This record gives sequence, structure tokens and C-alpha cells, in this order.
Amino acid sequence: LKNGTSGELTWMNEIPRKWDDKLYYYPIPQVDLQRNPQLGQNSGWQ
Repeated sequence: LKNGTSGELTWMNEIPRKWDDKLYYYPIPQVDLQRNPQLGQNSGWQ
């Protein structure tokens, strides 16, 4: 907003965004991986 509460908006240029696919899943805690060796870490978190 510009000029207090007059209601005017100033649009910003589009900013390119980057998405990392590993952010779909959280990493599995190391203690859980140690308790169950059959588990594998989620992709991107190795």
C-alpha cells in the first residue's frame, strides 16, 4: 500500500520462484533410521 490507507497498490515485478522437490517430504529423523534399518531416507535428504 502507498500513502497510508488511501487504498492505492503498487505492483511488484514477477519474481521467479524456485521449488525444490525434496520439500514435499520432511527428512526421516536419524534415530528412526537407526531403529529400523529397512527404512530409507526420503529423496533429496541423503
